[in-house]
Amino acid sequence: MVQAAMSNRDFRDSLQALLDKKLRTKNGFDPGLTQKENLSLFRIPVSPGKLGALTDFMDRRLASHLRILSAPISKDIIRNLKINYSEELPKTMRIRTASLDAKSGKAKRVAASLGLIAALKSDELRRFGERVTGKKLQPDPACQVICYEPGDYSGPHTDHHPEQRELRDGYIDIHIMLSSPKVASQLLVYERRQGMLNEVAEIGKGMSIAVYQLPFWHYTTPMLARPGVDDARRWLLLASYTIERKKPRPKRRRRAKATRY
Repeated sequence: MVQAAMSNRDFRDSLQALLDKKLRTKNGFDPGLTQKENLSLFRIPVSPGKLGALTDFMDRRLASHLRILSAPISKDIIRNLKINYSEELPKTMRIRTASLDAKSGKAKRVAASLGLIAALKSDELRRFGERVTGKKLQPDPACQVICYEPGDYSGPHTDHHPEQRELRDGYIDIHIMLSSPKVASQLLVYERRQGMLNEVAEIGKGMSIAVYQLPFWHYTTPMLARPGVDDARRWLLLASYTIERKKPRPKRRRRAKATRY
């Protein structure tokens, strides 16, 4: 029996049903522990068949509308080095991506039709992030879609933005991740203990949600496809939230005390 082709509505309903299993559940983790972690990773159970149908649909509908972002290591870093071990590595990467905050564009229109923007801007996702981090998050996050293909990676970086007032003291990223069954592995190496890239998480399998309390050091290893496969993709839907902070109360002017002689 030939299965009917998936429609945009089928995709939206399937994605939302999978997300609801995690986002609407009030238990499943200890906020007292997750609030202290730079990264909290939550797996979403899904069969390989359903996951493959979702990622194949995104491949067909969205992949061609992403731009390649390539920032390799400059040769000058080695050529111009004068002192042993004095090299500094900027953020390097190779990914496909599109901002979903643009006023227009094919990627945004397709993402909207698939329900991706609605999922990223949902109250359920924001409230989930608040339960995990213990922080009040402002609505209307910045949204982005990222796609990793074989060999794609993001080099060591902190995602610190000291020039942006609303981000310089930290912010929250939430990643909704779907890996095609054709993906063999992709690892996230991150700073769990301060100053140490000492923790590794497998992010190249299945479906999951990751909550980042930034900034901290981290990087993703090159994505590996299963043997004999060249069209494996890992999809990442990103919502970036500013933290709602209490405004400092204006200082009261203290009355001068009368001096007694």
